[in-house]
Amino acid sequence: MIGVATVRMVKAALLAPVTGVEAQLDAFLYDGTDTRPEALAAVLDPTADDAVVTQQGILDWPILVVTAEQPTTLHGQGVTGGYFDAPNLLVSVAYATRDTAEPARAWRDTDYTLRAIALALDAGLFASAAGAARVRGSVQIVKRNSMTYGPINLSVPGGKVTGAVLLDLYVRDTTR
Repeated sequence: MIGVATVRMVKAALLAPVTGVEAQLDAFLYDGTDTRPEALAAVLDPTADDAVVTQQGILDWPILVVTAEQPTTLHGQGVTGGYFDAPNLLVSVAYATRDTAEPARAWRDTDYTLRAIALALDAGLFASAAGAARVRGSVQIVKRNSMTYGPINLSVPGGKVTGAVLLDLYVRDTTR
């Protein structure tokens, strides 16, 4: 449950109309003659989108894919009234686009989009000390340990992943 709820909270922050990725891309001052990257076709995750799980059927690009990266170590007491802590839950947001004959443009679009993802996550999850956006059911993102982003090159069916943001989160599940 920790991974599912956390992935959904991250996805919601990315899609937020005022502070999400598209809003951040709209607000950027682009360098020189650079233009805004294409609008995202979708933000997908394995809890809601079979295409992420099967890596089949993605028809439109660019997309973001949000997923928990690996199993996490739980600490605490998982008894009634207790809690589980996942002090290092890794969540990735991958930027995938179609193969292109314009690699320089793809590199620029990746950089701008990754910066927009980082800003959207800060605004949507960490801008407020109250943190209502960081709670879903019994799962709470307690804090962000770190956020790393940059270019990568990984082929996927019909396209390629050109960059990713990796979040290291401290998450608590207060299952009752």
